[in-house]
Amino acid sequence: MKLSDSPTVKHAMDSRRTLGALAASGILLALAGAVTIWSPGDGVTLTGIRGQHNGWLVIALALVASVFLRSLISLNWSAIAATALAAAFIAYLVVGSTMPPGTSFGIGYWLSLSGGLLLLVASLAAVILRKAARFYGPRAPLIDGSYPMPQPTRVR
Repeated sequence: MKLSDSPTVKHAMDSRRTLGALAASGILLALAGAVTIWSPGDGVTLTGIRGQHNGWLVIALALVASVFLRSLISLNWSAIAATALAAAFIAYLVVGSTMPPGTSFGIGYWLSLSGGLLLLVASLAAVILRKAARFYGPRAPLIDGSYPMPQPTRVR
């Protein structure tokens, strides 16, 4: 049995896949929310990229987070920090967006907010995975075979 077939290593790889799916879902939700309706009104509906909404900034920050997605999956500290900052700013921009009088929050508002919060959860999950047991981590030389193991010698 190879070490890559062990249950511990498979669990670590599944955790990384889940982290990647969580972050990608957050990015897609934020992008979808930025272009859909944020404030439906009487005759005038505003999307995230129209009016006084911050949809363009949400799109830019979601694209920044998507650039760091692969590094986030490999648990790189700079990618974790960049994704957490982008997610926090997305949530801040969406919550701080002003609605015209007489309108309510549309589906795009809630999609963008949930996308930002999902990205924040993915960043926190990456921190937890990074701080978890390192035996099967990204730089575990005993697992990937890069550690120069000494050859066994006979002792008399």
